[in-house]
Amino acid sequence: MNETTTPAFTQIMEGDVLISTWGYDQTNVNFYMVTRRTAKQVTLQRLGNAVVRQEHFLAESVVPNFEPYSIYALDPETGERVLAVMGPIRRAVKTYRDEEYVNVSDHSSARLWKGNSVLQTHTH
Repeated sequence: MNETTTPAFTQIMEGDVLISTWGYDQTNVNFYMVTRRTAKQVTLQRLGNAVVRQEHFLAESVVPNFEPYSIYALDPETGERVLAVMGPIRRAVKTYRDEEYVNVSDHSSARLWKGNSVLQTHTH
């Protein structure tokens, strides 16, 4: 595989949105805002999704909603459900076939979002 860590990356900049699509029997779409960059890595804040068009019962087209991604979690002290914002993550920028990307997890990577809506599917 022709994969390298980019010493001075030039494509991914602060303020850019990255996209990751992944899944087995469905297509999950995650967006990330680049909030900081250094010579070799970026800091990302995951964004939520906004549905722009319902395609059919189990699919919709989405874009980032530019709000930090949040989930409901249990407060360890009270046991109540509270809204929690996912914290920032730092990742090294890599290049594959002249395209920069970052590994956001062990099963997905993110690349520059081109500004168009993306199909997201689910099983129910």
